[in-house]
Amino acid sequence: MHSTLMLVVMFGLCFEEGSATWTDKLLRGAKISSAELNSIGMAAAVRAEKARRQSAQARAQSDACYCSAGTDYSAPCPVGWTVHKDGAECLAPAGYKGYCDINQTFLLGDAGDKIEAEATCGICWPCLDACDRDWTAPCPQGYTPQDIPFD
Repeated sequence: MHSTLMLVVMFGLCFEEGSATWTDKLLRGAKISSAELNSIGMAAAVRAEKARRQSAQARAQSDACYCSAGTDYSAPCPVGWTVHKDGAECLAPAGYKGYCDINQTFLLGDAGDKIEAEATCGICWPCLDACDRDWTAPCPQGYTPQDIPFD
């Protein structure tokens, strides 16, 4: 903030040396003190930084919701949320710290609405299952059993 004001003042000095700059005239007519003006500038800078961080968190959240086999946006509620009020609402888990209300309805939302909710509310919809699981197989799909020597 101070460097911006200094730049503006220096820019004004380049126009007419020896006379008051346009910022000097502007500041003389201000209805608030320079301390209050500085405080407003600092508060704006803090809010801008907070918005930048929230934007970064939203991008990180979208990365956190990545599903290699795709996302199941047909699910009634996000991961960790429970169906509430006969399926009309979803109830957030006890530790939910997102920006949205703990009771939400996603009933009429399409995939686009749910993608927006992921970014806004800090939630994820479940992933589609990438493969059929065979729990009777000795190893996961793509692996083969091998003898492991041990002493």
